[in-house]
Order: sequence, then structure tokens, then C-alpha cells
Amino acid sequence: MDPTKGPAAEPRELLCMGLFSTFWQTSSLGTAPGQRPMGTYSAAPRCLAMTEDLSFRRKPLTPEQRQARDAARRIEAEKAMRDHEEAQKAFHANRERLKAERLAREAAAAKA
Repeated sequence: MDPTKGPAAEPRELLCMGLFSTFWQTSSLGTAPGQRPMGTYSAAPRCLAMTEDLSFRRKPLTPEQRQARDAARRIEAEKAMRDHEEAQKAFHANRERLKAERLAREAAAAKA
């Protein structure tokens, strides 16, 4: 809502403003009619009209669906753990190989 336009910006907001819009229209705090006053009631609450759409809510799962979901999650978690362990083993094996090569180079350089 534009603070310079006062309470007549959007009809949905007027439903929520209640006394604030009445206060703005009848305010005698030195502001022009319809303009937001400065002071105690200068910040109006931001809310929407009571038109809540509940179509986005999930339908409750049956016990069978919940068990199937949990089993699938468990299988996916076990696979992820196996993949992570394999990657860690490969990383450590490569690091040990590179370390051995570096030590061999350093030993050859020290002899020369």
C-alpha cells in the first residue's frame, strides 16, 4: 500500500484495517483528509481478507502409504550412505597414492 494515498489503496486491505481506516479519515493531527497521520496509529497492520484457500493442504496418508514411504526413504538413505562411504574410500586411497608418490619424489630429490 502506498503510504501517501491513505487507506483507500486496496479494498482487501480495508477489510483488515477496521478502526485504522476510520481513524485515518477522521484524524485531526494536521494531515490532509485521507492522508496517513504520523504518530501512534501510523503503521496499519498488513493482512489479507478472510479468504483462506485450503486446496494446497495434503491429504492424510493411510498407514500402508506411510509404511511404503518410510521404506522407500530408508532404502534411499542406505544407498546414499553406501555411495558416501565408497567416495570416502576412493578419496583416501587416492590421497595415500599421491602421498606415496610425493615421498618417493622427495627421497629421489634428496639423493640427487
